[in-house]
Amino acid sequence: PHLHQAAREVAGLTEQLEKVRAVARESDAAFGEEKAGLARALAEHEERARAAEAGREVANSEAGAREAAVEKRVEQERLRVEAVHREALAALEDQLREATAGMGEVEKLTEKLEEARGEAMVLRA
Repeated sequence: PHLHQAAREVAGLTEQLEKVRAVARESDAAFGEEKAGLARALAEHEERARAAEAGREVANSEAGAREAAVEKRVEQERLRVEAVHREALAALEDQLREATAGMGEVEKLTEKLEEARGEAMVLRA
């Protein structure tokens, strides 16, 4: 009788042990699935972060290129305006030289006119 009692207890304990092992396996499987899910989520998050960083780099690069293009156009326009100003200044300097030369001619002609008047007065007298 005691042997049968012990055998029943061993069988009950064995059954309980199998149930505990089955629960442990299910728990390990669920933990493994949860761990795999978290790993996938982390990988997706890291990929999105890399894509966002790449997008920022492209945007920064494009903004830098646009800024450089604007700076180049501004510099070209500045150089063009300087060239126009130089040409205008040169033209004014040429006009001033011509005017100055013309004034010299007027002075010479005035002197000749005065000399001729003087000679005419002498001849009249």
